[in-house]
Amino acid sequence: MSKRKPLTSTTIRKHYKPAADGSSLTRRAAHFYDWAAKKYPKVYISWVLAYRASTGFWRASTKSKEVELFRKRGSAIRNILIDDYGREFTTKKGLGARAQVDGEDTLKNEMVKKARRLQSAIRSAERTRGLIKASDVKDPEWRSWLTRSLSGAIKLVGSDEYKRKLLPPGCKDAEVEKAKAAKTKTKKKARKK
Repeated sequence: MSKRKPLTSTTIRKHYKPAADGSSLTRRAAHFYDWAAKKYPKVYISWVLAYRASTGFWRASTKSKEVELFRKRGSAIRNILIDDYGREFTTKKGLGARAQVDGEDTLKNEMVKKARRLQSAIRSAERTRGLIKASDVKDPEWRSWLTRSLSGAIKLVGSDEYKRKLLPPGCKDAEVEKAKAAKTKTKKKARKK
């Protein structure tokens, strides 16, 4: 079995056929990342190499302003990869970026990050809700929303069962216990006021 050659400017120039339809730089970049996910799965590609492949400017400097602006297109590249190619996009500081290879790759990388962000958002909402006394809210419409809708929703998504469902395999319930401790601490602070 032959060993795959490393992904270099020369390798890309030799094997990658850029989209020749006059599409935007962002679309060309998404096309390149899709190609790389097929030919070089799970390999992070430096932003400068991706810029060179997407533009054809093979001598672009690693510290050029254009490469920095290209890097800032990451969200737009992600959206095109999701919508047009059915792939998620991930970045890693110091390494670059890559398109996800398949569903398992997406689950183990991007979905874990998003589940953790969701857990963090839930903790934040619980903490903020703990600071609000219904008696302080004079507007009856807002008070009703707080006590009937919002509090119930936060209680539902903040339940231990819900939090456990967000934990990826191999994670202990320690994260749920940590969240409980933070919640108790917030309640104690609110009582002192």
